[in-house]
Order: sequence, then C-alpha cells, then structure tokens
Amino acid sequence: MAASSPDQARAQQAAKDRANANRSNAARDQKNSLEERFGGDNPKYFLDFDPYGRVRILQKLMDDGKPLQQFLVINPDGVSYSFANKTQITNAIRKMYSKQKEALRKQLFDLDYITEREYNTRSESALNSGILSAANEFTVEVVDSYTIDGVTKFPTFTKWLSGKPATGDDGGKKDLPVRDINLMDRDVIEAIVKDVYMSELQKEVDPKIIKAKTDRYMEQIKKGTLTTIKEGSKEVTRTSTVPFSESQVRAELGKEIPIENKLDYNKAQSINFISFLAGMEG
Repeated sequence: MAASSPDQARAQQAAKDRANANRSNAARDQKNSLEERFGGDNPKYFLDFDPYGRVRILQKLMDDGKPLQQFLVINPDGVSYSFANKTQITNAIRKMYSKQKEALRKQLFDLDYITEREYNTRSESALNSGILSAANEFTVEVVDSYTIDGVTKFPTFTKWLSGKPATGDDGGKKDLPVRDINLMDRDVIEAIVKDVYMSELQKEVDPKIIKAKTDRYMEQIKKGTLTTIKEGSKEVTRTSTVPFSESQVRAELGKEIPIENKLDYNKAQSINFISFLAGMEG
C-alpha cells in the first residue's frame, strides 16, 4: 500500500527494516545454533553407528558419558526444530498421522520400513518400529545435509517421507503376479505315476501311457504356482493357482484310470475282491 504522507512512508520503511533485521537475526541465531550443536570437532550431537554397528544414529553424550539416541522434529518453517527420544518421536509422528494412520502404514510398507506380514497383520508394534526406522533415517539425512552440504533449511518429516520413491519402484512392476516354481526330477514324477497305475490295475502298463501322464505333470511343474496380488482399501488379497502335489496325481489318476482302462480296472478289482475273501476265509 502506497504511503499517503512522508510520515507514513517513514513508518512503513521502519517496519520493513525491523522485519529484515528480525529475519537476519533469526538466520544468524539458527546458524550459530546448528554450528554449536552439530559442527566443530566436538559437537554436542553427533552421528555414529549404533552399538551393533548396523546403522548410523544421532547421539548425545549424557552426564554419565553414555550416548543417548536422539531424533529431530523439524517444524513447518523448515528452520526451527526440537529433539526427541524414541517414545517422544513415535508419539509425535503418530500424532502427525492421527487421521491417516493406514496411509502412514502403507507408506512405511512401500518403503520397506515394515514387512509384508507386518503390514497385512496391522501390527501396532511393527508400525512403531517402522516409525522409528524412518525417523532415524530422516534425522541422519537432515544432519548430513547440514554438516556435508551446509543446508540450513530442512523438510518436515511428512514432506520427506512422501517424497521418497517406493522400494523397487520401476514403473508399475511392483504389482506384477509372482510365479513360484518348485523343481522336481522327472524320475520322481514317473515313479509316482507308475505306482498309481500298479495300485489300480495290478500290472504294468504301456510305457507310452506313463510317458504321456508324466509329461502332463512335468508341464504343470514347469508353469509353477502363479500368485496375483490385489490391494484393497482394508486388505491385500493374494490368489494362487493350485500347486503341484503327489496327492493331486493320485487323486486325478485314480479317477481317470477306471474310465480309460475299464476292462483292466474291473479285472484288478475282481482280483482284489477274491484276495479279500480268501483272507477272510483264512
């Protein structure tokens, strides 16, 4: 708004000068705060590996000389921040997503912070563990961005998490069906087929028949089991084709043999019945 008088113009300029000075002071204070806490040879907060040497974590030395893990909470302005322990950061992030808990769970699953089983079972304990893993990675990246690149304005946790690409994100291939193939030797399948025919007909049959049946089951084995995955709003549905099994072979051939070999099958049944009667008389 244009000033209507020299006095108003001077007042407006003075207000601008104060605002610029405040911003300058805030930037200076933040830079000093970052340098004091994370910079120099002996920073108050430092990155180092956890006791197991698995991941880097932000630590602070306590009065007893023992390190305590810390997490960063970045405020919406991207400048001010606070520290939190494990319980505090878990509660803070759960509060951020209080109305979007399932969306948070899905994000953590897509980014491999929780497993598929943990996602499907809706485990609250696993959700908390996933939150801690994500919060630690966020914290380490923020500190690295300052100590390595000199960045002084940071994203919030929610912005950082939503901006991370899903693990294995390759243009939609993540939801492709899964095919499992359990390899079995042909000799094993052929032996099963022969055993079923011997049990049903009480004699060996033409090798061409054994070969044809064995070929059929070997083809099924090569195709494997196909599992399709469909994600719904409340659950993930997995649908699988029937896997190969010996019981399947015996059940299918047990129905086919009496039809395809009616005469031999009836003879075998008669022999079995006579043997049964002889056993009763004995």
